[in-house]
Amino acid sequence: MPDNPNTLIVTVNPDSTLSLNQQSAGTTNESAALVTLLKDTFNARIANGNVSESFGDDPNRPTSDRIERTVFIKAPKTISYGSVARVVDAAKLAGAYPISLQIDRLD
Repeated sequence: MPDNPNTLIVTVNPDSTLSLNQQSAGTTNESAALVTLLKDTFNARIANGNVSESFGDDPNRPTSDRIERTVFIKAPKTISYGSVARVVDAAKLAGAYPISLQIDRLD
């Protein structure tokens, strides 16, 4: 689990299963569970008034509540581009912004 409780990491496992901070979140082909988990997390942050320190005053943020919606997607190099793109799309659908990619072992 990440040190910062606001950090959200979606991991694409070699078998195409997904996890959100180590919680099961569907697969690359069936990402509804990921969308639900992310939306629930964002809604809880809105309800708790959890404003992002980094983006609270950023006029370019897409939401007026300014909550932390950054999502990191971590995938192994062996996962297809299309699979990763579907995960990015699911994160966008849930309201994530910005989305960053981390690809393992790029060498």
